[in-house]
Amino acid sequence: MAHGTDLYSILVAYAKKNNSPYIKIDSFLDFLGQYARNLSAEHPEWLKWTQDRAVKFWAEMSVLAEGGKCELLTDTPEGRIYMAHYYPDLLGKSYHNADEDADIPFHNEESLRITIPETQIRPLSSGYDLVTYLDDPQKSDVPILRINFPDGTGSALVLASMIPKRLTEIAILKIRNYLRKGGNKEYAFRKLTPQLQGRESALKDQLNRIQMRPLDCYNSIEEGEEFSNLFWAHFCIMIKNDIKKKKELLHEDIAAIQSVHIIEPICEYFKALAVKRREIALAFKSLENQLAKAPYSYTIEQIRKFTNPKGVLLLSQYSKENLDAWIKKKTTEPEKNGFPPLLIVKGDAEERCFVMKSMIPSLCVRLLAIARIQVKDAITKQWRKLLLEYRSEPSMDDNEEFEKALLKYTKKICPPLTNLLEDPKLLMVYDELDQGDTGIPAPARIFSNGQLLPYSSLLLMWRKDLLKDIKLMLPFWYSLPIITELIAFFKILFKRKKPRKTHYS
Repeated sequence: MAHGTDLYSILVAYAKKNNSPYIKIDSFLDFLGQYARNLSAEHPEWLKWTQDRAVKFWAEMSVLAEGGKCELLTDTPEGRIYMAHYYPDLLGKSYHNADEDADIPFHNEESLRITIPETQIRPLSSGYDLVTYLDDPQKSDVPILRINFPDGTGSALVLASMIPKRLTEIAILKIRNYLRKGGNKEYAFRKLTPQLQGRESALKDQLNRIQMRPLDCYNSIEEGEEFSNLFWAHFCIMIKNDIKKKKELLHEDIAAIQSVHIIEPICEYFKALAVKRREIALAFKSLENQLAKAPYSYTIEQIRKFTNPKGVLLLSQYSKENLDAWIKKKTTEPEKNGFPPLLIVKGDAEERCFVMKSMIPSLCVRLLAIARIQVKDAITKQWRKLLLEYRSEPSMDDNEEFEKALLKYTKKICPPLTNLLEDPKLLMVYDELDQGDTGIPAPARIFSNGQLLPYSSLLLMWRKDLLKDIKLMLPFWYSLPIITELIAFFKILFKRKKPRKTHYS
């Protein structure tokens, strides 16, 4: 009887033998002792149940109860065991040959001749309740659902794990059986042709698919395909209207109307999901378009505030989790063995910023344009001040020192630029983009022979020209070296000879 000597296997076999999930403990222990003695001669593994049977039983029983496989009931003096998986296992087997049972209604308590405790069943209507359940199937830990159909067309007992795919497939099998009867298929084609004018070929293909490849139909429903939704919407209405007109319903009629009451809400559910997916896709397309616009570099806080062209917050069209998943995918999955389409760079104060890979050259051009103005203004002010005081600094006379000064000012004034230029992956990104279809435009080229151009070239700022321009803004004698050197000499000499102040106490 039992396939193993562990207590649970024996309990399962005993429950099946007695056609009941309820097991009287005393009766079971008596049976177990007798059964083990009969088998132990040929199967020594059963010897363990011939001695200290009750002690071993309660030791294993506590583990099974904690694991939810069994429940100990105290509603009788001797005590009972309730096999929690008895009805789910029975129901699972009842749908095992769904194709052979396609001509009968869905199974229920009456057809299976069982009475399941209400604590193990969750009732649902075939319309709104079923859709609500699809939205959040995890909110119910009840393994069995009772789907109640309208207009006195019965109910269906199904496993929660069957929803939605297996349940829909079984419903489609019943629809296939209905179409095979008499001239139902040809009738459905004639009846639906006016509603699907211009799509007669697609209608014929859909009816043929139900008959030849019924399980493939679920994929179309799940994906929310437009014609699939259109077909099932009209087909379900047709079946309901036609069967309601019949005075006496056959089993196959009830099976068909139950099936459309299942398929209809599931189609609506997946249709809504498909619409939502399209909305999310459009929202992320809008996000990509905005990432491709200046200033090109955005923090996560800025991205969360993006709006669509109508001013609607994009975060209202997709969730924060959707956004996080999208960013993770875009920053980690490479394109054609290259870098991912979205890159992470350092912004101000070392904050993480996101930049579309294709926009990296544009970002460099933009940051260089900003830095060029600000750095030139800062150096101009510094050098002008020095010249007015008849002083100088090494960067005014030496190109190498000038390059160092440009780097120092750029780091201070525009840290996002230096962070980007010092990023080791920048050169590789440039190389990848340069090998693309459009390449990199000349104004955005910042590398030569694999080396970053000097800052003077990047900022289009030349030491001699800058110094010349500053001197042109000063009185003419600042451009005469002899005069400026003499004035500087006497200023230094005067400073050295300046008497110290004497303090009297």
